[in-house]
Amino acid sequence: MPVVNRDLATVLLHAFADAHPLSPKGVRDALERVKMLPAASGAPGTKLCFGNWIHRGWMGPGYLVARQLEDDGINSRLIRRFGSD
Repeated sequence: MPVVNRDLATVLLHAFADAHPLSPKGVRDALERVKMLPAASGAPGTKLCFGNWIHRGWMGPGYLVARQLEDDGINSRLIRRFGSD
């Protein structure tokens, strides 16, 4: 979860820094200008991208990985990698 929070914070910081004027509409328009930021979560090569018609955020091969936590509570095993089809 910390890496997902890092990704969200990065997107918001870029949007707030680029928002002119600093208003809800200005932030919305700035979010749509966030393009191709490297993501900390997901598979290597995952990017954060928002735009007029792209609102899902994470893009790239294998951006979503499903894991199952083992009984020890520390280790996990890969269930499936989505987005690499």
